[in-house]
Amino acid sequence: MRASLLSFLFFCSSLYCAKAASVYIGALVNTESRVGREKKVAIEIAARHYNSSSSSLLLSVREFNSGADPLEIYTKAQDLMNWGAEAIIGAGTWPEVAVLARLGSTARIPVISLATTPTPSSPMPFLVRMSYPNSGEARCLSDVVRSYNWRRVIVLYEDDSYGSISGVVPLLSDAFRAGGSRIDHHIAFPPWHTVSDDDAADTVRQKLKHVPPQLSKVSIVLRSSPELAVHLFKEAKLLGMMAKGHVWIVNDDITALLDSTDLSSSFISSYMQGVIGISTYVNTTTSFFHDFSSEFQQRFDQDLPEDGRRNSAFRVLNVVGRSYRELGFWSEGYGFFEEETEMAHGRPVVDVLRPVFWPGGTERTPGGWGMLRIGVPNHTTFDQFVKVEYDDSTGKVKGITGFCIDVFREILKHLSYDLYYEFIPFAGSYDDLVNRVPLQVIDAAVGDFTILAKRAVDVSFTEPILSSGLAMMVPLRPNHTPWMLIKPFTRDVWFLILATLIYTAGVLWYLERDSNPEFHGTWCVQLGAALWLIFSTIFFAHGRIHNYYTKTVMVVWLLVVFILTSSFTANLSSILVTEKLGAVPPGSRVGYDGDAFVLKYLKDVLGYKERNIEWIRSPEAYSEAFKSNKISAAYLETPYIRVFLSRYNDFTVSGETHRLGGFGFVFPKDSPLVADFSQVILQLAENGALNNLEKKWFSVALSSSPTPDNDRKKESLSLDSFWALFLFTGCTSTIILLVFSAHSFLLTRARAAAAVSFEPLRQSFKKVWTATAKLIEKRESPKPSEQQGSGMNSP
Repeated sequence: MRASLLSFLFFCSSLYCAKAASVYIGALVNTESRVGREKKVAIEIAARHYNSSSSSLLLSVREFNSGADPLEIYTKAQDLMNWGAEAIIGAGTWPEVAVLARLGSTARIPVISLATTPTPSSPMPFLVRMSYPNSGEARCLSDVVRSYNWRRVIVLYEDDSYGSISGVVPLLSDAFRAGGSRIDHHIAFPPWHTVSDDDAADTVRQKLKHVPPQLSKVSIVLRSSPELAVHLFKEAKLLGMMAKGHVWIVNDDITALLDSTDLSSSFISSYMQGVIGISTYVNTTTSFFHDFSSEFQQRFDQDLPEDGRRNSAFRVLNVVGRSYRELGFWSEGYGFFEEETEMAHGRPVVDVLRPVFWPGGTERTPGGWGMLRIGVPNHTTFDQFVKVEYDDSTGKVKGITGFCIDVFREILKHLSYDLYYEFIPFAGSYDDLVNRVPLQVIDAAVGDFTILAKRAVDVSFTEPILSSGLAMMVPLRPNHTPWMLIKPFTRDVWFLILATLIYTAGVLWYLERDSNPEFHGTWCVQLGAALWLIFSTIFFAHGRIHNYYTKTVMVVWLLVVFILTSSFTANLSSILVTEKLGAVPPGSRVGYDGDAFVLKYLKDVLGYKERNIEWIRSPEAYSEAFKSNKISAAYLETPYIRVFLSRYNDFTVSGETHRLGGFGFVFPKDSPLVADFSQVILQLAENGALNNLEKKWFSVALSSSPTPDNDRKKESLSLDSFWALFLFTGCTSTIILLVFSAHSFLLTRARAAAAVSFEPLRQSFKKVWTATAKLIEKRESPKPSEQQGSGMNSP
């Protein structure tokens, strides 16, 4: 900025070439500061350079030392005019320049301002502004804030009565609003020359202590004298405002002091660690700058800028150790870039700059939020969502747990910045708690808050952490029907099963009666054997089968038995469950959990009379109300039903589920945290983290709950489902029976024919066999004389 002063000084002095050979230029410089002395030397060097290169015009420069006192400035300016000054350079701050500008307008003498100047509240036609306008600085600060995703900031400045801040703050506020941020709080310090040394520290301390802790932790120092800067950072360090999580951004008023002796290196290393600063950027690659800088460094050994750009440009600095480091640059129209040669490739976000060392020694970007006050319901019908536990001895909160709390903490782990918060239990209704958010009593609300259109008018909701709908819960009734076992099939099916069984048993008897010994005997024995063979197929425990035709029939019958038993078992299970669902008679009383929107929905949408609606206050009360027949059904949101069914398994969901907006967290309208939280919630849903938390807190899914079938006539399976099966088995058995009969008939005929052809031979063999037998018998019979002798010799 100091080099830019010289270039414009030459331009202004050339305006008087036609008037005289010598031009008297006055300069008011505060030589009590290092920056002021640098400006004084820069003006002298520039005047000497110009006089040595010009033969037609001579610049005569006279400097007066001036402080911050307006009366002293006015007096010194009058002395310069009396000396004959045709232009006056104001090298101080804008409040000092404003005094000169008013005097110059009266005396019609140009006043050249080197300070960053706002738009004056009144016309100043003789004021020549040499620095960048405040709008460029405001846009640079806005881009820094927006790039780090800080949505709220606190602005600190040294006040004055010359319109300096009144013109800058609106520009800054507009720039922040365009970038999606806002100014939470202003801290105005009095003009420092009006504060005594004894009251300085206390003045700053009291201002900082009155900042509410829930406000933003991003502080921007917009205007400050060196004396105020020293006290400001000392007190901020003592109050813990330079610790982890805080952000400090300073403008050129303070970054210029980092190169001077006004702030010692020990002070910088002790009180300004992690501060981000912006400083006016000047192209240092021109030959004029190098020549000027070489001569200037002989006395001050410092770089000095020069105006080489039309657009506003700033350096972005970071205080580290005893000095600072350059993070990169910002230029209007180009954005941020790390090296001077990369301006054409600038980006609108700061991720192209070098890493930042933040206050507290952390490299993680601070969130910029103050201590957030998070309201939670003190009492919930189902404490799996939010449960506040108190210490019995002290009455203080001992812990807050629940599904919603776990989701909230999981979201904080995935944010790119840190958030500091405290939970505040609230004993009122859910609507009352939500209404506290737009009133700024609390900063957000975490819990099982249903997203409703009425609530969304004044607050913003995150993406749902749980989907929800309004459903009717009914009790299961015990089964007392004695004929339950015949319900899986209709009467026609049972009749056809019996007929098929008898028919198949007859076929099996016919096929096995000749070859199987088990089928021999009386008709009762044979009938029992056939039926046993049929029924034993179900258990795969039948006896040995001798006929291959029988085996074919048994395979088909086994298939039929398998299909029928599977269908019977499945349908019987469904019927047993369905029979447990109690129907809700018209005009019955129903319960709800007390939410106003549920009551309104029951009356306006579902048509219930208010006299038939009962407020139930706890899960235990629901169970008792059902047992005492106080209510016939209860309407609850589906997440609550999941919790209830995990405790009581003799209830289920019946009928249609009416869709609602789901459960979400509550934030102020258009809060930037809504977008950040919603993005993380979607990520948690995609990676399964939300599902894992649901399984942790809710062990029952509604998909596993039995659902009633309203069409009771379709419970039993009819003949339409099995006619093809019965036709198949009947045709198969009939075909096997016909084939077997034909085969038996042909076999019998063949045997009969063979018997006729062998009859003569059989008769011949019979005669021979008879004659041979008679001959043998004749020879073996005893003679009559032998029989008599044996009789005489006997005693």
